[in-house]
Formats: sequence, structure tokens, C-alpha cells
Amino acid sequence: MLNNQEFYEKMKDFVIFKSSLGYSTTIPEYLERNKEKLDKTIIYCLDQDQKAAYLKLCKEQNLEVIFLNSLIDTHFIHFLESQTPEVKYLSVDADLLEHLVEKEDKNALIDPKDNKTIKEKLSDLFTKTLNNDKLKIKVENFKNNNLPALILESEHVKRMKNFSQIFKKDIPIFDDFTLVINGNNEVVKKLIKLKESELNPNKVDLLAHYIFDLAKLNHNALNQAEKEAFLSRSNEVLNLLC
Repeated sequence: MLNNQEFYEKMKDFVIFKSSLGYSTTIPEYLERNKEKLDKTIIYCLDQDQKAAYLKLCKEQNLEVIFLNSLIDTHFIHFLESQTPEVKYLSVDADLLEHLVEKEDKNALIDPKDNKTIKEKLSDLFTKTLNNDKLKIKVENFKNNNLPALILESEHVKRMKNFSQIFKKDIPIFDDFTLVINGNNEVVKKLIKLKESELNPNKVDLLAHYIFDLAKLNHNALNQAEKEAFLSRSNEVLNLLC
């Protein structure tokens, strides 16, 4: 199909992918089934084990995901986009926030003490604590309250990384991560109160970094040094519980 346009035209509606719904599906079937919810957008996953947390979020919101299990699949979906530019392919850990967050913003009320919303306070807290100029930080109210934060990555950068791995090219890759804080998470809410109490700034610093660690762990974005720092912080968090 990649090399023969005539063969592609004959077979394009018969290529099947494994679906998170438990059976195989063609692209036309997927688009028809999800036309009201996703509107010509196809969500895909390259690694079910590494992206388990993201798949769980999609499942909770009834978002169907197709699985790409072959090395050539990344190149293939890029080819499919060139043939049908009106259809967009997005990874499960790309920007799917519009489907995962609440439309009503319960954290938009302004606190008269400092004239800031909870979202602004959280953004300031994580920006100052993490002190990472390369990291974008957003605060949203997830429909799922359990997850404190998620890492999202630009689809464009993700594709570049995948291509460099497939073809073993020495392409200079930059990270384009966005840390999305869950304003509905109870630990995150308590972090604001702890910050404002000014009783234990070290605890605030520890927990903010630990939340970032967990988000990177879910995204499989921890390097060796960061893994060691995460394990060290995990011990500190456990000591807080004792």
C-alpha cells in the first residue's frame, strides 16, 4: 500500500487494526462508530503496557483506541494522513484534554485573600517548585479524580522520536512536554492548603516533585538519574505516612 497507489485504493477500506473494544476494526468502521464523539479523529496507542494509565482514562470516557503493534505502523499512519488529510491521528498521550476534563470549571472562583483562582495558585506552585523552563504547566479539572497529573506530548515531536527510532537516525530531538495538574485530585487540593499554611515548605516541595515523578513514570519519561531521584523521594513519602 505504501509503494503502490493503485493497490492502496483497492485495499484502503479493508486494513484492520486491533481495537480497545476487544475486536478488530477498519478505519471507516472506527470513524463511523465515533463520528459524534471524535469527529474525524482516530486515537492510537503504540505500547499498551507503557501507556496503561492513558488507556484507562480513555476507557473511562468511552474513547476507542486502535493499537499499532508493528514498527512500520508509525510510518503507515503518516501515509494514511497524507491520503486523507481530513482525518487526524492522535496518540493516547497527546492532547486529548477536551475529552478528559470537565467543561464546568469549579476552580475558577477568585479567592479574595490574594485575588487568584485555585488554578492560578496551582500553576504558580508547580512552576516555582519544579523550576523547569522547558516544561509547560496547565491546570485542568479531570473527570477522573484519582490521577494527580499527566504528561502530554506534542504529536509532532512524538512522531519525530518514533521515526528516529525506526530508522536509527541521529536526529536532534527536543522534548515538548506539558504537565497537566488535576485540580479535582484531593492530594493536589491539599497541596494548596499546605502551601498557604507555610508550616512545612519542604513537604510541599517533596510532594510537588513526587507528583511530577508519577506523571513522568506514567509517560515512561524517567531517565536513570530521575528514576533514582524518584526512588529516593518515594522513601521520603513513605516516611511521611509512618
